[in-house]
Amino acid sequence: MTKLTKPIAPLAAAAAVLLIGTALFAAQPLAAQTTDTVRSVRIAIVDPSSGDELAVLDPDQEITLAPGEQVLVRTFEPVTTRRADRRPLAATFGFGPTPTALEVVNNSPERGEALIRLNDATPGQRLHIGYKLADRLKLANSGMQLGRILVRVAAPGSTSVTGASSSAWTNTNQFSRPADAVVAALYRGILLREPDSGAAGAIDDLARHGYDAVRRVAANIANSEESRTRMYDNGVSNVRRLEALYGHLLGWSRADAGRERWESDLAEIDRGNIAGVVDAIVRSQQFRSRFGI
Repeated sequence: MTKLTKPIAPLAAAAAVLLIGTALFAAQPLAAQTTDTVRSVRIAIVDPSSGDELAVLDPDQEITLAPGEQVLVRTFEPVTTRRADRRPLAATFGFGPTPTALEVVNNSPERGEALIRLNDATPGQRLHIGYKLADRLKLANSGMQLGRILVRVAAPGSTSVTGASSSAWTNTNQFSRPADAVVAALYRGILLREPDSGAAGAIDDLARHGYDAVRRVAANIANSEESRTRMYDNGVSNVRRLEALYGHLLGWSRADAGRERWESDLAEIDRGNIAGVVDAIVRSQQFRSRFGI
């Protein structure tokens, strides 16, 4: 028994060395991956609803956004020597010490991405989205750690990075004042007709008080006898009413609204709550952006 067992110890030791060496060899690519030097930074702009990539920017390049729009931004390094051509770079995002119209809706620093919304802003205004790469990343140049991309607020008639057109006041040259355009849209959207002489008071209210009067005027029209009773006496369906609300107040088709939003709003109108649907629309950023208010 001893003659047979004596050689086993050296063989076991050799096997252990082989296993350790194999484990170390297998771990090397992961270690190398975490210590690779970052030599360039790119920022991807992604449509959060579809996942489509809209643009890839170098630092300090510019995109155009309309108020109310959201985009996902991602920091990465192109890596052409690997099967995956991109290396995500952990980063945080911000806009500096002064409040701006930009907002981080949510973010994932480890993945180097953030969902950014543009709120109310002046057309043509130039803002920036700043980023800071994680301290643990090894950079070829320390100046790469901080960077930014620029955001231009869409002017009327321009197109944003998402492909949407900024339509604020672009089709209202027939009106002498913005208040006329808003009231006309409310009449067309809620009552499916042009304003009459009775709209003069609503126009004056908006002209004096601006956006503060919009909800009041919209509620008055939505709760009127014509809206609640006479339109149905004339055979108008709730489907047609909702299509008119979307079209005139938001510039949307039924498809633009999406199935969930459409079905929810239609159910509210079926319950007789058209005033609630109208109020939600006029409080939305889409409505305010469309009319520049």
